[in-house]
Amino acid sequence: MKAATNTNPLKLSITATPCEQDGYINVFITRDRSVSSSAFYNKEISLRRASSKDNFQTLEKLFVMPYEGESAVLFKWPDLSIEHGVWYQYSLYVSDATNYSLLYAPIKT
Repeated sequence: MKAATNTNPLKLSITATPCEQDGYINVFITRDRSVSSSAFYNKEISLRRASSKDNFQTLEKLFVMPYEGESAVLFKWPDLSIEHGVWYQYSLYVSDATNYSLLYAPIKT
């Protein structure tokens, strides 16, 4: 299986890499250090997932994190709740005064 990566104007990225041997997907959220960390203050970053089980209609909120510090890798999350034969789309949202989807990383398990 091939990892999928998408980027966005805020230079955050999400990568979902399946670990087929152990049956889970590693989700990595990273940022480009060329963007000032102050651009993320007072913002909340949430990771959400939709699946082919309902034709990607329902977004599950998997994790919510406030932005903290200068780390290039903001977050690594192993999705241990995947099912065989189901497609997943991971979305990254940044919340402040408005919510908008930044990117997604489609993966079939």
